[in-house]
Amino acid sequence: MSQEIEEIAVDLGKRGYTVYAGAGALERFPAAAKDWRPRIAIVDENVLRLHHSWIEKAVEPDNILVIPPGEASKSLREFARLQDRLIELKVPRQAVVVTVGGGVTGDLGGFVAATYLRGVAWINVPTTLLAQVDAAVGGKVAVNRGPGKNLIGAFYQPRAVLSDTGFLATLDRRQMVSGLFEHLKHALLTGDAAVRELERDFAALARGNPEALTRAVAQSIRSEALFVAADEREAGRRAFLNLGHTLGHALEDRTGATESRLLHGEAVGIGIWYAAILSEMRGWIGARESMRMERLVRGLRPVEAWNLLEPEALMEKMLQDKKRLGGRIRFVLLRSFGRPELVEVEAPEILAAHAVLGERMGLPTTEHQRTGLPTPKRHEKEWT
Repeated sequence: MSQEIEEIAVDLGKRGYTVYAGAGALERFPAAAKDWRPRIAIVDENVLRLHHSWIEKAVEPDNILVIPPGEASKSLREFARLQDRLIELKVPRQAVVVTVGGGVTGDLGGFVAATYLRGVAWINVPTTLLAQVDAAVGGKVAVNRGPGKNLIGAFYQPRAVLSDTGFLATLDRRQMVSGLFEHLKHALLTGDAAVRELERDFAALARGNPEALTRAVAQSIRSEALFVAADEREAGRRAFLNLGHTLGHALEDRTGATESRLLHGEAVGIGIWYAAILSEMRGWIGARESMRMERLVRGLRPVEAWNLLEPEALMEKMLQDKKRLGGRIRFVLLRSFGRPELVEVEAPEILAAHAVLGERMGLPTTEHQRTGLPTPKRHEKEWT
């Protein structure tokens, strides 16, 4: 199936690398890893159970470091445990860390690779759609600490990324939807043609069609690679990749590490819907563009989060986000598809947008949401 593999360059000069995307991308692992020995795998226990045959061929059994699944593993405690294990194994600087799993595994394992012996080689093998379309590219590695996500970390680029879409057959619907929301983000940042392609492929993507998924993964990686190449350390344009994330991270944090936790992409999807409302309120996008965004979010049917939408609690969470500027909250909004802008939004506008979002999710307007600011009329009442 090698003919389906797309090779996408992340142009960062000496730190540049290739992302291999499509069914059969794992075939490129021997060539990608040939310059480094030993190989150390960091993998969560669920991924190891599902894909042990390939992992055990790629890495010696004693070099497989297993982490618990879930966001709680992105901690300094787990980071220190992995570092201690590398020290016990006397892993040399010539080694390569191979992360196999979703975004948590890539973030944590990439941070381990970035800091062990001041940096060893790292190959990322993302196994979820969310990681393949977003987190696996760009070298943002981190752990969570205290009140916020990814507060301790680094920019550290992998030597290669193998995004094999064959992994996606093991995902449940929520995991697939979570990834598709990040793909929606990339389409909106790319332009109208990318949004139309997503609209055309929407039904096939919702069914998990392999060809449509390969197109989506490749399109998102190309978009991500352009932003990363233009702004590796997120000093400017790369911040546009945070579309939907300011509110999204706050919604994630509201559920904590509980069984009812919103998945990252689900929260980002609601954040994208919220960004559409803010953009429409400012007159930047029209009702037609806002409706297209809302239809795509509604069509994926995110987990209902109405009980998480208390504006004051979310504003407190957003003020803890690392994207804040002083006491002001920064959002990525859209002047049109493909024309994002980073803006500071004041409390009255935030509350007004919350009121519109709550109305469109079917909630009654509450007293503290009535701000007097102009809001766009609701243009759809039913899920599409």
